[in-house]
Amino acid sequence: MLLPRTTPDEGALQDLAARYPDLEPDDLHVFLRLVYAGSRVFAAVESWMGRRGLSTARFVVLVNLNLDPDNGLTPSDLADRVSASRATITGLVDGLVRDKLVTREHCTEDRRTVRVRLTEAGREMLSKVLPGHFRRVSALVSRLSARDRRDLLRLSRRIGDAADALPDDWPADCGERVRAS
Repeated sequence: MLLPRTTPDEGALQDLAARYPDLEPDDLHVFLRLVYAGSRVFAAVESWMGRRGLSTARFVVLVNLNLDPDNGLTPSDLADRVSASRATITGLVDGLVRDKLVTREHCTEDRRTVRVRLTEAGREMLSKVLPGHFRRVSALVSRLSARDRRDLLRLSRRIGDAADALPDDWPADCGERVRAS
């Protein structure tokens, strides 16, 4: 994955806007700062997890299973929770089964239904990794005031909702620019 290391300065944004009439420099600046911050956070998490023998994808699957470790999740529910395809989940679960971190179990009520559950080894591994992860998360957001945190949550929800509302073939069908009031 290529991650941006810098964002354009004001002059570069103005130059782009002169060449591309649809470009709102402030919109692009906010977007690039969001992508830049997100990519740096993702890279830091990925690096930290990698040193512990985990990919971020495997970690996300394990954490979701850990939310209800006794019941587990069906592969379909897991795919929905992590916004992945069933094929991706199958591959991730195959590797986690091979590493003895999860099991696949047929439901007693319906043998066609499979549930993925953490094994004891999976729980133990998470009990070792999660405390350090939680400390890193706290260190990351500790520079934000309580108000900044609330604002960031509110604004990130709005951006996520806007991303969800974009048509698949955007920007062709985005229509007129919409400004927040």
